[in-house]
Amino acid sequence: MGLTINAGGNPVSVPPLHKLWAQQDGYAWSRNPDNPIPGWPAHWLVVAQEGANPWSPSPSAPRCVHGRARTHGGAGSREAMAVVHARVVKAQDLYEDASDPGSVAATRYAVRVQRTLRGRAPAAFALHRQKTSARLPMDTAERYLLFVSSDASGRYFVDACSNSARLTEAWATLKALAASPNGK
Repeated sequence: MGLTINAGGNPVSVPPLHKLWAQQDGYAWSRNPDNPIPGWPAHWLVVAQEGANPWSPSPSAPRCVHGRARTHGGAGSREAMAVVHARVVKAQDLYEDASDPGSVAATRYAVRVQRTLRGRAPAAFALHRQKTSARLPMDTAERYLLFVSSDASGRYFVDACSNSARLTEAWATLKALAASPNGK
């Protein structure tokens, strides 16, 4: 028997043990185990998913186990438009109901780029973060490594499982980026 946890945002699903191997499709391999996905370490075992975001208990796996500048996930794969070092300069909560302080639906962060590592990003931009279980917690005045994307309306966001992290916690990802000339 599997387990599904509904805690706001996408549910977290843990498959039953007999379906664990099939859970690796789209992460460790594509369509069958004879087609491994390049860059996915063999010891990373996906044991749960939040939406399409995998989770691995491996101590060497990043907070979420998507790879470098590309996020894996079969048909849902996409590239971040930019990878940057940035500082959060302001945070503003956005409410579903302005009269209810507990109804925060999202947070808008004012971000100032300090260094662009891949792609192109404005020197300063607003980053939108939905209030879901997959969000990247961010604090004003802190520096982050951000894998930035934009939606169809041009709003910037960070996929919580894109290896974005507080800069002081991102050394393994920075090392992987430095070792890869094209960030993939």
